[in-house]
Amino acid sequence: MNRKYKIFIALYVMLFIVFSMGITYSVFHSDTKLTNSDSNIAKFIFESKGIERLEIPLVDLTPEDKIEYEFSIANNNDTLVSDVTVEYQLSIETYHFAPLSIKLYDYENNIVIDCNETSFSRNDENKLICNSEIITLGHDSSKTDNYKLIVNYEDGYDDVLYADLVDYINVEINSWQKIQN
Repeated sequence: MNRKYKIFIALYVMLFIVFSMGITYSVFHSDTKLTNSDSNIAKFIFESKGIERLEIPLVDLTPEDKIEYEFSIANNNDTLVSDVTVEYQLSIETYHFAPLSIKLYDYENNIVIDCNETSFSRNDENKLICNSEIITLGHDSSKTDNYKLIVNYEDGYDDVLYADLVDYINVEINSWQKIQN
């Protein structure tokens, strides 16, 4: 009886230890069958051809210079078109202390962003941040949006002392999938 009692106590202690450790047991079972013909996954294709983030140092910019940068944004890559509607916004960031003209044009030479202090405000770090309207690229057909950023000194500011007043200009492209209402 002493031996049975010891086995019973040992078994009881072992069961107590196992169940008091917080072990969770779970089982998942699914009857879903996947086939290649029935599964459609939407492709999010968004290409910024030329840039994802354009960083322009303006240390060497002089009043007689004019800088032009061209880039494209597309809802396709050579063979595939995005299966979802994509929205994006262009953002220009600069300290912009010099009398510069910073303008972003679309492919029809319409101004998308005229980055100046009368239209946009500075943030807490004193950066001038200029955002475009939200632009939509549909998923029905292949589309490419072409842009040109032109940076030069405003008319009447041709003195060389303005050349060292600006640190940089950054252009960012932020994109996301449009959620239909």
